[in-house]
Amino acid sequence: MSENIEHKQEKKSDEMFCPSCAGIIKKEAEICPKCGVRVKSPPTEIMFSPLSTDITKLPGIAMILSFCFPGLGQLYNRQYAKGLSFIVAGVIIWNWLSPLSEVGFGTIIFIPFWLFNIYDAKMASKK
Repeated sequence: MSENIEHKQEKKSDEMFCPSCAGIIKKEAEICPKCGVRVKSPPTEIMFSPLSTDITKLPGIAMILSFCFPGLGQLYNRQYAKGLSFIVAGVIIWNWLSPLSEVGFGTIIFIPFWLFNIYDAKMASKK
């Protein structure tokens, strides 16, 4: 006597049955390797618009830009009005007030302004 023994397929926790051929495939598979039928839609790419606020800004980059020139860190953080006003104020302080005294009154005012500019760029990028 011969007995017909059916082999039942057992799937693991990270597997599933293909809806087309009922073969066992991995859960993350997009296409069944046995029958070639697509079982999942392909992943969609996330697109960011240039004006999107979802993009996080890195504080270090903002600080380096503000260190190089006041206002650049604010522009990097998309604070355009503040960045432009820092650039204008920095140019005015450095160029117009420095030559007015031998001590360099503009330099004395510029250094705290420059340090505040770096701090402000860092804090704005963390928000």
